[in-house]
Amino acid sequence: FFFVKMCGFLLRWMFRSAVLVAVLAVGIHLYVGDGWQEANIPPLAGKTAVVTGANTGLGYETVRMMANAGSDVVMACRNLQKCEAARSSLQTTAKGTLQVMLLDLSEPNSIANFAQAVKEKVPKVDYLINNAAIMAVPEQTNSRGWELQFATNHLGQFALVQHLLPLLKASKTRIVNHASSAAHILWPVHPINLTDVMFQKGRPYDPAVAYCQTKRANLWFTYELNRRYLADGITSTSCHPGYSATELQQKADGLPGVRNFLVDYGNKYMAQSPAVGALPQVYAAVHAQPDDYIGPVYYMIGPPIKVGHSLRAFPFPADEPKGPQDLWELSAKLTGLGV
Repeated sequence: FFFVKMCGFLLRWMFRSAVLVAVLAVGIHLYVGDGWQEANIPPLAGKTAVVTGANTGLGYETVRMMANAGSDVVMACRNLQKCEAARSSLQTTAKGTLQVMLLDLSEPNSIANFAQAVKEKVPKVDYLINNAAIMAVPEQTNSRGWELQFATNHLGQFALVQHLLPLLKASKTRIVNHASSAAHILWPVHPINLTDVMFQKGRPYDPAVAYCQTKRANLWFTYELNRRYLADGITSTSCHPGYSATELQQKADGLPGVRNFLVDYGNKYMAQSPAVGALPQVYAAVHAQPDDYIGPVYYMIGPPIKVGHSLRAFPFPADEPKGPQDLWELSAKLTGLGV
């Protein structure tokens, strides 16, 4: 009798759980379908966007959406051959023009050359979308001895903005800095260590911590850009894409176990598509207000919404009020720009 009663209880529990999951799935699907989508992008004819990391993943989808809405787009990529192939694919539906330019954000000379080319070929920049990044790679340095993730994900963005600054001021540019939920995951245990941000003063290198630091730096950088340049007409926002299936995880060679799980299981069964993952940074470019932080409605999936009431309030606990300014001063010292 006890066994029969137990089986009945389990069957009822399983049925109710299945119904709840089904209702939630339908609800999420309907909400995602009704949220801010590509169809909500306003006409962008006459606008010009610069998108870094433009040949694949979120960058590719960002270029596609903005060009289809009429914007001219500069596609900035490390690999010109792959970038040309991406342009050929995107050009079939683009209403705006697409230009391919070489940019390696880990190398200062490449950034300077790219910025000069932009200033020579593009009369204005309405949107600068700092999308390109690397994630959890083994310990490496660039030609100046800078840790590669910090060099690419933060210092490269910092230098690019400084090289383009006169054009950005004249254009009243919207800057979008692509952050990540990783900016918060390890923060209580591993805050940005500005005294050894390169892991070169005795601190053991941890590829995950190094990556999370750069994503926190993206938020600090956005905050400080608004503090310094909002009066000049440059507005800055930040966003995170949620969990999106892109090449970023495939190249996280510093964490082989995590990478294999994400690529073999997570990207296939848990992640949203790059087209959905790109929506937060397009929203941040064309719809959000300065100082907004944009992310998926369900934290890791879903259409973009404003997270918290401002970027100023959301990512900065009381114990780091000078973090953005201190990071700026360190970046200026390293790059020789923005002093």
